[in-house]
Parts: sequence; C-alpha cells; structure tokens
Amino acid sequence: MKNRKLWNMLHALHLYSGLVVGAFLVLIALTGSIIAFNHEIDRALNPELLTVKPGGERRPLSEIVTAARAVYPDKPLAFVRPPDEADDVYVAGFKTPKEGASGKSCCSGFNWFHVMVDPYTGKVTGQRDLSHYEPTRPGFVHLMAGLHGNLLLGDTGKTVVGLVSLVWLILTLIGVYLWQPGAKKIKMALSIKRKAGSARFIFDLHRAFGMYSLAVMAVLAFSGIYFIFPDYVKPMVAAFSPVSPKEAAHDSQSVGDQSPLTADAAVAIAQARFPGAALKLVSLPQDDQASYAVTFRQEDEVRRPRGGKSKVWIDQYSGDVLAERDAQKMSGGDTFLNWQMPLHSGSAFGLAGRIIICLSGLICTLLVTTGTLIWLRKRRNKAARVSDRKPDAVALASPQTQSA
Repeated sequence: MKNRKLWNMLHALHLYSGLVVGAFLVLIALTGSIIAFNHEIDRALNPELLTVKPGGERRPLSEIVTAARAVYPDKPLAFVRPPDEADDVYVAGFKTPKEGASGKSCCSGFNWFHVMVDPYTGKVTGQRDLSHYEPTRPGFVHLMAGLHGNLLLGDTGKTVVGLVSLVWLILTLIGVYLWQPGAKKIKMALSIKRKAGSARFIFDLHRAFGMYSLAVMAVLAFSGIYFIFPDYVKPMVAAFSPVSPKEAAHDSQSVGDQSPLTADAAVAIAQARFPGAALKLVSLPQDDQASYAVTFRQEDEVRRPRGGKSKVWIDQYSGDVLAERDAQKMSGGDTFLNWQMPLHSGSAFGLAGRIIICLSGLICTLLVTTGTLIWLRKRRNKAARVSDRKPDAVALASPQTQSA
C-alpha cells in the first residue's frame, strides 16, 4: 500500500511538474537542437561574413589585431579566435561593460562586438553587434543562443532556465521509477504498439522514448544546472574530488619604458609549452597590468565546441610564463566539470555526438507533447465520468424519487 501511495504521489508530481515547465522545456530543447550545429548554420546563413577563399600564407596575428581595432577604436579588444578550417575567418571580440556588470561573468557582464578578418589578406569581412538580439541572418545564431541560455530575459531568464533544468532532471529520475515494468515486461515496456488505439500509442511513445533517451536527458539536465548554478554544483563535486578555485588574475610586471610584446610573440612563447597543440583563443591584455592568456586544445583533450582548456598566461612585457593549466593533468573533479560543455553540446563525440544532441531536443519536445496529450485525455475521461454520474444524483434528489 505504501508503494502504491508513493507511486501515485510521484506520478502526480511527474505529470503536473511537466505541465508547468513544458513550454519552457520545449523552447530550450528546440533551440538546443539548433545550437548543436550553430557554426555550420551560421556559416550557411552568412557566407560573406564567415567564409573566405583560402590562398597563400596567413597574415601575422598582430596585423589581424590592427585591422580589427580599426573598426572599433574606442572599444577594448578582449580576444582573437583563429580559424578552425582553411576557409574560416579570424574573429576578434570587443567588449564594453553593462550597467551593474561588477561581479558578473565575462559573458553576462559585458556587451560584445565581433569583427571578422580574412586570415590571408588581413582585410575585414564584416562585423556584428552582439549587444542585443535580432531576428536577422547575422543575428540568428546569437538569438537562438540567447533563447536557449536565458530566454532573452537576462539574469532572471538564466535563473528560470536553471530551475527548469533542475525540474527536468527530477522528472527524468521520477520517470525511471514510474516506468519499472518488472523483469518479464521490459520488452513490452520498451516497445510501441502501433496497431493499438491512439491512447495506447501515445502512452507507448512517451514511455519508450523516455527510457531510450534517459541517459542523454539526465546528462543534459545536469550540465544545464551546472552552467547556471556552478557555485552550488562545484562544492558537491569537490566532496568527491578537488575542484580548482576560480582563476585569479595574473598581473604583468612592467620595467621602465619596456614595450609590450606583440600577440605573435606571446603566442610563440605559449606554444612552446604545448608543442603540437591547436591554438584556440588569444586573450589580450585589457590594461597595463594584465597579461596575455593563450588557450590551446591538446590532441588527446576532450573536444569542446570550438575551444580548449589548456592555457598559458604570459607577462605582456617580459614574456615570462606567469601560470599554466594543462587539461591533461587536471584533478578528477576538474575533469568531470570540464566534460560538461562537451557533453552538453555533443562535441565530445564529434559529429555523431552532435547529431544525438540535436535529436535529443526533438525527443524532449515529443515527451512534453505526449505527456500533455495523456493529461488532456485523462482530464476528458474524468469529466465524462462526472457527467455520467450527474443524472443519477439528480434522480436521487428529486421529489418523485423520494416519495417512491
């Protein structure tokens, strides 16, 4: 009896929680399906901005920096991302602080502006203002990312996404308990009876696809929680394995009138620390005390969407290595957290992983839709039963019935 009461309670929680977050979950899931191939979609929509004709040697990084700065001379240049493919462009990222940005992350605390530069000619191919969202070809992927990450509602929307992810994880775990068919009925519980009535067909779709996608859904939900609420997740992970504290600033030490290093010189020094690693990002000093930060992805390092986790900090004057992070020598806790973005995006497993993530968004939409249809059918059936009982109740209350 206790198990039955627990089952009924969890069933109600699973049902009504799903109804409450369903619309948000569908929006997050579908935009996630699109983001799984954001780079390819962006290039297809904006070929004149993001693709070039390969030819000759790439221009020095310092020349790329100069060309980009000429577009936004009044904004600080934060980073330069080199091309991943032969026909890719350099992307230079400029940032300006938002109001009340103190204490926020580099992404949410600033307005961003991108300049694209041809790596072979050093000429600017275009620029994008990412300080707001626009339903245009150049702004489409940015719009999808905003819907996925914060529903276009800033910090409030970001919190909502985190809470939806938490509810999603709970729904997934409850679904496992509700699904338990017993050893003899597993095959039946994982099958879909297409020749049965529509109600049974919808129920089978919900149950079978829920179980087939269980592992992926749980991973996506957990990683979503981590991205929004890292300060709550990290202590839990640290209980099992050490987690590094937030990266501290590494200051450069100027000596007299010493001139800063060029970006090319800083990259060369950093590359010597990780020979053969792919250069993924060059973060430039933002003031006289800041340092260069050069990011790489080593050959055996887990594949992030377009980045890496191995990093070298370089004094902008002396060229000294101030600090270094080797992604292959992380603690278990850091490695676990480092895997969250590659798993969430599917990039950890290449094209196959990204296809799975794309399909997962569609499956999540299917689960919300079938769950809603199941609820609507139950509601109609309940209303019909109440309606069927009403004539009997009226008859019992009538004078004729009482006198008889």
